[in-house]
Amino acid sequence: MQVWQYSESQGQWLQQGGTLLGHNDWVRDVAWAPNLGLPKSTIASCGQDGRALVWTEDAGGAWTSTALLQSQCYKMLCPYGLSLHLRKAAPSSQHESRLASAGMSMSCALLQEPVWRVSWSITGNILAVTDGKDNVTLWKEATDGQWQQITSS
Repeated sequence: MQVWQYSESQGQWLQQGGTLLGHNDWVRDVAWAPNLGLPKSTIASCGQDGRALVWTEDAGGAWTSTALLQSQCYKMLCPYGLSLHLRKAAPSSQHESRLASAGMSMSCALLQEPVWRVSWSITGNILAVTDGKDNVTLWKEATDGQWQQITSS
């Protein structure tokens, strides 16, 4: 992701800082939080990689991200068109032995459910996140700066 700002004096868009690295697949949506006079900028992004991130710009112009959503279910794509669904909490050795007996290995690519949309409330303090299974979760920043899920569908 990249942040751009329009320069009226130059009559063109200029990239601000470097590329924001946080997603490892297509970014599906980006939303800038409304700023009600607060001295910070906040962006939410989500992507095909199953991640929803909140980016905050510090006083020096550097952006940092906080991951909000990590899908608990993985879809394992394997050779020959086979697919398996695994839960992240399950012991990997158990799955490795099951896959080995089926002639497969854990080297297959793991894909999470995509996250399609992010949208801020009008005041910018609540973020709605929608994933590929039509789940909607609402998130709010706590007083300690951590993002907490406050509801889900």
